[in-house]
Amino acid sequence: MRNLKYSYTKGFTFLELLIAVLILGILLAISVPSYQAYVIKGNRVDMQSAMTEIAQKMATYQAANRSYEGASLSNPQIYGNTKFPKDKPLYDLSLSVTDSNNDGRADTWTLDASPIGGKRQKDDGQIRLNDQGWRCWTKGASSCGLTASSSWKDN
Repeated sequence: MRNLKYSYTKGFTFLELLIAVLILGILLAISVPSYQAYVIKGNRVDMQSAMTEIAQKMATYQAANRSYEGASLSNPQIYGNTKFPKDKPLYDLSLSVTDSNNDGRADTWTLDASPIGGKRQKDDGQIRLNDQGWRCWTKGASSCGLTASSSWKDN
């Protein structure tokens, strides 16, 4: 009589495969939101950097014209657009120029960046900068109050 031996095929059982898929799902559930938060913060930092560059260009504009009168984001010497970034916009930009001391010359400005609804930045919050270098950002808020002590740091 022949000696019957059981032969086992090598491979994974269904239970082992199920556990591997479960572990992978848990790792994805943890890592995807963290990655998305990282991307959102990176976009915000890019916006803040662009706002700082616009502020420098506003100072140059004021030095050349002795006023901020007529300054516009549409002016290529200042920015050239009202969206950031220009190719795939995530923020709407607005620049308000005012005459704070009523002498007939625009002497202050405030630059606002509002996240565009429906985009990944939509709940990030408004970013604001003014001619005195005051800056503010509040996570998830539709506006923020500029003060000398406000900042762009996470709160």
